[in-house]
Amino acid sequence: MRTNANIGVSVIIPALNEEAHLEDAFRSVQNAAEAAGVDPEIVIINDGSRDETPSIANRLARESKRVRVIHHSRNRGFGASYRSGLKEASEDLVLMIPGDNEILQSSIKNILAVAGEADLIIPYTSNTEVRNPIRRIVSGVFTSAMNFFFGLKLQYYNGPCLLPRSAVMRMRGISPGFAYMAQILVRLIVIKKMTYREVPMRIATPKKRKTKAFAMKNVLNVIFAVTSLWWEVQLKRFSWKKRK
Repeated sequence: MRTNANIGVSVIIPALNEEAHLEDAFRSVQNAAEAAGVDPEIVIINDGSRDETPSIANRLARESKRVRVIHHSRNRGFGASYRSGLKEASEDLVLMIPGDNEILQSSIKNILAVAGEADLIIPYTSNTEVRNPIRRIVSGVFTSAMNFFFGLKLQYYNGPCLLPRSAVMRMRGISPGFAYMAQILVRLIVIKKMTYREVPMRIATPKKRKTKAFAMKNVLNVIFAVTSLWWEVQLKRFSWKKRK
């Protein structure tokens, strides 16, 4: 087993109009990584922001050669930001931490501290009471549905997972929307048979802002991504049976 000091980690920080939170999220990642004994490469994704987020990101990148910035000319979505970060990243493992600074520094440290103990490190929110009831219900229904359809027992599908970059890079058709991480996890666990470890994660009280998660476009995107994934898994299983 490698020590954390020998494990390369790229941290992707997507930000859409996060001028009030981006630097705090960036510092949380830096401090958590130092506490975990990791020297991460950091890739900030400005996802079409219209506030001071781009200039803040550029300033942070000037502080270190280990920090780079990608600017999207328009908002492309969470999954698309992840894909942009993957292409720019160069380390063995990749982790995406949102630029809204919602994930507590101590939780980022705990994720990084167990790097290398399994193929996939999958966090789950342990203090769900800070989220509004509708968000908790929708998240619970989504998790239960994913577990039922794919025969898994994960506690959460949408967290900041620490994953092998090369395995994710080889995937085609990663959703640009909110279902991207669930799609990746199912492929790596069900199809690729990778090992995983779940770790608890605490989040800050969410900022009071309008979420895009329940917009019709995003809901349809999730339905399409999950349906396509189900057929993909069934075809793989059919292929395995034929080979036997």
